[in-house]
Amino acid sequence: PCFAKNSFHRPKYAFCAIEACEFILGVAHLLLCLPFFPFFVPIISGVFGLITAIHAFFLRYPNRIDFILFCCSTLLGFALLVISIIESFCGIEKTISISKGICFGIAYRTVTLRDSCNDLLQFFHKTLEDKISHLASIRFFVTIVIAILAIGKIFLLFKSRNFRFNIRSFHVQFVNALLMIPVAFLHHRYCCTYFYVWPSLAVSFYAILQSFVAWKCKFCELFTNTINLIGSALGMLLIAIASFGIFCTFERLFHFATDLFPFYRYCEWPLSEYNYCYRVLDFQSPYNEWNNQSIFSEIIVIQLTVYMLIYISATAQLILSLKLLFC
Repeated sequence: PCFAKNSFHRPKYAFCAIEACEFILGVAHLLLCLPFFPFFVPIISGVFGLITAIHAFFLRYPNRIDFILFCCSTLLGFALLVISIIESFCGIEKTISISKGICFGIAYRTVTLRDSCNDLLQFFHKTLEDKISHLASIRFFVTIVIAILAIGKIFLLFKSRNFRFNIRSFHVQFVNALLMIPVAFLHHRYCCTYFYVWPSLAVSFYAILQSFVAWKCKFCELFTNTINLIGSALGMLLIAIASFGIFCTFERLFHFATDLFPFYRYCEWPLSEYNYCYRVLDFQSPYNEWNNQSIFSEIIVIQLTVYMLIYISATAQLILSLKLLFC
């Protein structure tokens, strides 16, 4: 029994260790003036994670607080994973000086804040560089470790039985729907395929409704199954839209032979909607100060990222809907 009890608490100890390291590296992230330092995401994520872990240690019976902490920790974990991957990718070079893609856009938008931070901590950075002689390597190491910690955090959260959290499929579906909402706005803003009908936002709202029905209508089997069946169909539809969007973006990037793919004309149909959308983007800040190549590169990267995120969320929506339908 003693061994079983210790085994039960081991994931909690691991989670506490991850969150403590995350908080410490969050302070390092701030002191090194990394691109997303003004948002304090690693520090906030570490604090929420520690609160979640402490709550799990003293939790005797599941309640609503555990669901709120699960949602907050999961959302912050995914946000931390995304920004740490971006910072790691952009930190491969000593300075972010590439003239295209997402790194140029991030560097352009954060240059003022980063310069102010570097000026304020100039003595600290100079001392650190004198000791280690390669400050860029430290920044890259910090972002990579934060990304690894974020993956471990998300993995432990979704093994929430070890935390006594009463997390059901509709809870995960609700969180997935919330994560899809900001992606839906990016999908519309950056003129992605079928942006004008807001497909991702519609599926997100439906998934929220679906999770609410699964929570409240446990004994309305016919109605609940119908809702879950429609949710599965919407998940498959969103997967198809994301897949088609990836194809369209790669065609714009690599210029496939359009004779082999006659359905390519549907990538930007109706043409007037897409022309107007791209025209609006061209006149928005900071694109009105960039050259066409930089604008094209960043839009392509953002579109591919949005499609991949939608594909993952739609797959989760499909799997969770089928699980609610048949289990």
